[in-house]
Amino acid sequence: DCQVATSISEEPDLGAIWIDPGNRSLVIERHQLVQGMEVIDLQGRAVLPTQRPTGRTTDLSALPSGVYLFRMWSEGGVVVRRMFLE
Repeated sequence: DCQVATSISEEPDLGAIWIDPGNRSLVIERHQLVQGMEVIDLQGRAVLPTQRPTGRTTDLSALPSGVYLFRMWSEGGVVVRRMFLE
């Protein structure tokens, strides 16, 4: 017998997620649902420690400009966004 998984899990609805270039912060509309978050550079290094957002915005001012992966998880699953920080 061979079994094959045929379902694809949907990512959790965290609302809009974007970078505010004015104050170099990550904005998560439904931040209260996020249980943890990490920021990863394109070399695969975690550049911000794993944390739980304490508010709608997370300060990114310590990071140099570049492309980052933002990995957030909640009870509903994992969301990964690739975004450019100016």
